[in-house]
Amino acid sequence: MSNKELQTVTIRQRIFFKMAKDITEYIRDITPSDELIQKLRDRGADIFTFLERKWCRTMPNSAKSWAKTQDNIALFHVTTYEEWLRIVGKKTRNMIRKAEKSWIRTYIVVPSDMLAQGIWKIFNETPIRQERGFPHYGTSLETVKKGVFSQSNCTYIGAYLQDELAGVIHLIHVTT
Repeated sequence: MSNKELQTVTIRQRIFFKMAKDITEYIRDITPSDELIQKLRDRGADIFTFLERKWCRTMPNSAKSWAKTQDNIALFHVTTYEEWLRIVGKKTRNMIRKAEKSWIRTYIVVPSDMLAQGIWKIFNETPIRQERGFPHYGTSLETVKKGVFSQSNCTYIGAYLQDELAGVIHLIHVTT
């Protein structure tokens, strides 16, 4: 992994350790090499998490010492907002209609400084969500802007109350 590829790796301080993660892990394959692990050590990372993209490639010869966990990822084909609204399900559609009655509007949002600032405000509202620590709390505005502008293959759907972002979903487009 070159230094250019390390530009998408973020390192966050946790209570007793530093955790590294590649923010583009959903769109590219990551195979941790000894060189990558050494570069992360040099930057102070204690743990490196990455996604094995099983839907398009399995990891050959993963180290036996690696800890693995299973996670869910939604994969479906969407081309328009209307199609997404049709696919998401009855409960989500009803929640959107209910929100519209409270003057919330949802629509596709173009990445911008205003979007990044809205996401940053949401991230930093409270450190605890659903009785757990919120991992994005304390994220800097520059980090959020970097994340918003670094990906060209994604769509943001924003929920707005008047002109203020109240919620957002980030859909990443992946071709296999």
